[in-house]
Amino acid sequence: MGGCCAPGCRNATVVGSRGLRMFKLPKCPKRRKEWVEKINRGADWIPPKHAYLCEAHFEESMYLRRIFDGWMRLKTTAVPTIFQHNGRQHRKIST
Repeated sequence: MGGCCAPGCRNATVVGSRGLRMFKLPKCPKRRKEWVEKINRGADWIPPKHAYLCEAHFEESMYLRRIFDGWMRLKTTAVPTIFQHNGRQHRKIST
């Protein structure tokens, strides 16, 4: 797995590391289109089949979380909203 596809984001996974979650863009065409619009890499950008977005681009309210062990996943309705281009600075996550 490589880096986050959001413009200006340098978050990436390192083999064998834990802590940074990367999420594949949805397969559902409607949801995928919504994510691509939010990512805002330009009208000509077609994300590769294995494009990922890191956890820094999602509000806490977009996650389902188990209290007892910290396990989390995105809600099926999750949409990324935190990007440099919309004035909402994403957080740098170190692994």
